[in-house]
Amino acid sequence: MRYHLEYGRTGLDVELPEANVAGQLQYRPAAPLDNPDAAVRESLARPIGAAPLAELARGRRNACVVISDVTRPVPNATLLPPILETLEAAGIPRQKILILVATGMHRPNLGDELVEMVGPWVAENYRIENHHGPKREEHTFLGESPRGLPVWIDSRYVEADLKITTGLIEPHFMAGFSGGRKLICPGLAGLDTVRRWHGPEFLEHPNARNGCLDGNPVHEENTAIGRMAGCDFIVNVVIDARRRILRVVAGDMVEAHLAGVAFAREPVTATIAEPVDIVVTTSAGYPLDATFYQTVKGMVAALPIVKARRNDHSGGRDERGHRRARVLPHLRREPDARRFYGPHPEQGLFRHGPVADRGVGQGEAARPGEGFYRGIAARDAAAAVCRAGGERRVGGGRMSGRVRSRRYNRGDSERPLRAGRVRLIMLHRNSRGQTARGICQVLG
Repeated sequence: MRYHLEYGRTGLDVELPEANVAGQLQYRPAAPLDNPDAAVRESLARPIGAAPLAELARGRRNACVVISDVTRPVPNATLLPPILETLEAAGIPRQKILILVATGMHRPNLGDELVEMVGPWVAENYRIENHHGPKREEHTFLGESPRGLPVWIDSRYVEADLKITTGLIEPHFMAGFSGGRKLICPGLAGLDTVRRWHGPEFLEHPNARNGCLDGNPVHEENTAIGRMAGCDFIVNVVIDARRRILRVVAGDMVEAHLAGVAFAREPVTATIAEPVDIVVTTSAGYPLDATFYQTVKGMVAALPIVKARRNDHSGGRDERGHRRARVLPHLRREPDARRFYGPHPEQGLFRHGPVADRGVGQGEAARPGEGFYRGIAARDAAAAVCRAGGERRVGGGRMSGRVRSRRYNRGDSERPLRAGRVRLIMLHRNSRGQTARGICQVLG
């Protein structure tokens, strides 16, 4: 049976034996908006938990409009024109409006890529700048968060008279759902903030997972950080698998976001009767698989339905090449992961992953040599479905069926995994069709 997977810009077709397929999980049907532009304008005029944007903008000296970076398929060409028109009509001059790209620790978005993100009209007529997470001098220190994180936020946003964020609401593998407060943290946060917020003291928590907001410290902390930085108005959307807008929510950072989450749960939730041996998935195609880091998300989403000691095969295109990961230079400069991520009372790191043949799953600590994240192109995963046991083809070489041996093969070389370290290994194809390998040693 042939299946089409979202992979890169064009997708990828795979053949799977029908007898081996337990089911296909995908977005539930939902009607897209007939007139998205009208829906955006209506949400600006009748927001949730806030005054209309036109009223908020009156008398403000300037405005900062925050947008997601290229790794999020936000329909900015639909959202931005009504927002910008409203600001100018309220008396804010165009030259006093800044569109700030919330890159977090990602690379800047420039040139044709930026035009693709916002549309030609916005790109030609408005000032657009990128956030630079590693540059502390571009951030303002706002104090410590409730859990003791140093809060550094982009000064251009902090100093703006009117603060607006846009975004996309969908399940997020750490924060529960994206959108809302995430445009501020990690979107506009400095490295000192992000490395703690992305550290084990938050990510190891069992509630730091897809679809969970209640009791999720990742969500709670960046909501608190968002309030510290301030946010006058958000405009968020929910989209379907074809990137069509299903719902627009606008208004208060918390209330409007929760309304969007309540709507999003229905179309994005799918179930299967029992766990399966193998899951073949992707990271939802461009731009969601545009970078090496983002390809992890397809695998994490599949964790709840994979049997112990089984496999999660995920494909990611990696448009930019895995060597451009922006956090790696900082990890290299600080070899001690405990110092990099900050203090933590327990020894284990990333308990809610990784997934591996050994079956290290949610809530378990990975022991040395026992766990790794692995992502491969869907064509390799399809071949793996048809085989049982023994060694499998993974990327450019072979990998033994168990990780217990602490050895892996790649091409003609074989290297032992060093005892005393947890090595997270990812294999996937980059934009040149070559197999790329990334390794992060997290315990010394």
